[in-house]
Amino acid sequence: MMLRGIGRISLMVAVAALSGCVSTLSSDSPATAMSAAATRVGVRPSVSDNLLYVVDIGSSAVMEYTFKPAALRFAAILNGVQRPYGACVDASQNIWVMPAGTVIVRFAHGAIDPDATLSVRAVPIDCSVDSNTGNLAVLTDSSNNSTIDLFKGGRGRPSLIPLGDIRNAYCSYDGDSDLFIIGNSSAGVPELFEVPSGSESYKVVTMKNGPSLQGGIAWDGTHLDIADSSIGVIDRFKLAGSIARLFDSIPLEATGTIGKFGVSGKYLVVPFQVGSNGFVNVYSYPAGGKRLRTLRSFTMPRAAVVSRGPKAAPSAAIKS
Repeated sequence: MMLRGIGRISLMVAVAALSGCVSTLSSDSPATAMSAAATRVGVRPSVSDNLLYVVDIGSSAVMEYTFKPAALRFAAILNGVQRPYGACVDASQNIWVMPAGTVIVRFAHGAIDPDATLSVRAVPIDCSVDSNTGNLAVLTDSSNNSTIDLFKGGRGRPSLIPLGDIRNAYCSYDGDSDLFIIGNSSAGVPELFEVPSGSESYKVVTMKNGPSLQGGIAWDGTHLDIADSSIGVIDRFKLAGSIARLFDSIPLEATGTIGKFGVSGKYLVVPFQVGSNGFVNVYSYPAGGKRLRTLRSFTMPRAAVVSRGPKAAPSAAIKS
């Protein structure tokens, strides 16, 4: 762990080292490396396997991998998902995926066919599930008029929480059922917003040393983590009332636009986009630094989340 200034120095050293070597820890995305139709199913995961799901907008696919950081293996391309945009995992380790249109669909852990569909108000761009209540918050956007579609217990018809003109946004619940949204204000400035537990409106949270170019957001069980794509770090914030203070910054051995990342126990999974190329790195958490593993050959990976197998699930689920 290190403070932001130290993180910048370590990041420049790591990137310089990376540019001079060829990694032996990479694998290709089957949806972009070859015909997706010919590679829809790979290794068959066991029910206890942790699974990594990568949403790649460019290849219009959600790919499933067995999540063993020393040996990630392609498992499947999920069925029934057209032009997906994001994903989140609930306390039962189901994965919710947002295809094109105004719906969000659910897949049980390890399944390749959806078992539930919910309708939302506008185009869904991110989601998060409260592990305390099972409430599903879906962040939607229509002409920069964002809304939270809130499904109580993850079912039924949603109540709507208007957010107004919040752009390029991501969302995450914390451990107290408060929902946080990181995005740009109408003036194009990164801001943090909170919908307190039980509330139907949002408030602005002041960030001390916040990101210059925000990416994804996640609750790690203690801190609120927010990606800063401008320097390739994950910032960790302590919350106190309406103030979020920078606690430390996790350096990442890569730069690029950071999408929705996942924190799963002692691992951090981060999707990067650089121009028309994309990759997903696995790091130790909260150390960061040198990557443990890389998945390559994506075009626009917007989300990378982990669903934990029943035997590996912690007593208090970490939301992504």
